[in-house]
Amino acid sequence: MLRHGAVPQTSNSALRSLWSRVRQGTASSAASLDPDSAPLTTAPRRIPTDLIDEAMPMRDPVCLVIVSTIALLALASCVTESLPRTPSLCSAGIIRTTPFEGTDEVARDLEGSAMVRNDAAHPNNGGTDSLWLLGDDPETAWEIDPATGALKSQLGPEDWRDAREYDQSAGVGNGARAAEARFSDLEAMAYDAANDLLYAFSGSNRATPSVFRLRRARDEAFRPEAWQALPADADYTAAAWNPDDGRVYVGGRSGIGVYDFPSNEVHPDQGVPGLAGVYGMAFSASGRDLFVVTTTNELVRVDWSRREVVEGWRFALGGFGVADSRAVEVIGNRLYICDGYDRRRSGEDPAANAVFVLDVLP
Repeated sequence: MLRHGAVPQTSNSALRSLWSRVRQGTASSAASLDPDSAPLTTAPRRIPTDLIDEAMPMRDPVCLVIVSTIALLALASCVTESLPRTPSLCSAGIIRTTPFEGTDEVARDLEGSAMVRNDAAHPNNGGTDSLWLLGDDPETAWEIDPATGALKSQLGPEDWRDAREYDQSAGVGNGARAAEARFSDLEAMAYDAANDLLYAFSGSNRATPSVFRLRRARDEAFRPEAWQALPADADYTAAAWNPDDGRVYVGGRSGIGVYDFPSNEVHPDQGVPGLAGVYGMAFSASGRDLFVVTTTNELVRVDWSRREVVEGWRFALGGFGVADSRAVEVIGNRLYICDGYDRRRSGEDPAANAVFVLDVLP
């Protein structure tokens, strides 16, 4: 059962009062997201939208000071840094994937994700938001409802194989079908909301680097439609679409670049000092902020216009139970982080290849 820390001892009565209110809010959330009694997320509690973008520009946000013993409670506590500039992260539970709710389907080796918001112009399967999860063993993408954890659909090897090589002159996939080596190291996904397109990137680990474009079929489900070969040394472990400039960005150990599918070109970005080893990334709704999970199992926030890591926004994720962060998505003030750690017992440990849900509090 989720446990919450005691009120920090401080002479500041206002701070104690704020901490008490936060505890009440997180306790309410935890009651419906208790990983021991119900390891799947239920409908999230109502929270201010765009809190990350607007209400917390990281100039003078209100923060809580938490003693280290509280901050290290796995899957239970809020983690907070210095008082003037840092928000807190609180565990809201997990979305279990081993198996998915009501099925025998088990996710393995989670590597990437993409959030697809539901809208009237482009309705999702089931009429709700969709969180896509990507795994390279066994070359599968799963579409789930992030509010309930329910599995909506999935794409397997036969679906990737049906994609055709992209014809740049025609603008469609009409060439050869994709060989298995093209999709055997699926690593990252990105959703282009302006054009209603999904992209999936496959790496070079015993595979041939490639990128797939997915379009909606008549049943409103995405299907791999076209693929292209990437350079032999391409190994993009992260991808994200920026709603501000309309570009797809890719990232990895060597940095971040801009990817264009029609031309199949990658252009290096200017980079972010102090940021390396990108495993997963997602832009905020405004495109002003980039959230990154790294090879050192940290969550980092970047002021994208300045290409600067935001002071106080570097969180170690191990305290929340995340062992190997591979992807991150953002909705309002809620973060969804995929754990690719494969040594937890599938079917026995609810945290095995789970999606960890964290709330951002001011």
